[in-house]
Amino acid sequence: MLDRANWKHGSENVNYLVVSIAWQGTSIPIVWECLDKKGGNSNTDEHIAVMERVLNLIPVKEIDNLLADREFIGR
Repeated sequence: MLDRANWKHGSENVNYLVVSIAWQGTSIPIVWECLDKKGGNSNTDEHIAVMERVLNLIPVKEIDNLLADREFIGR
């Protein structure tokens, strides 16, 4: 799963792009990147960067599918 999480810690925005593995009804983060943004959507270059890190860990043939919401439409 590819998802972005954004929340506030006090007055500071925390914004992460996360790739997780779905396993037995839960999501286990395997790669994440702290985004330098105050909030808002991630961009295609950021998506590609985290997916390249995933592909260094897991061969393409081992990935059954990738789930992401409409934020990740990109180019």
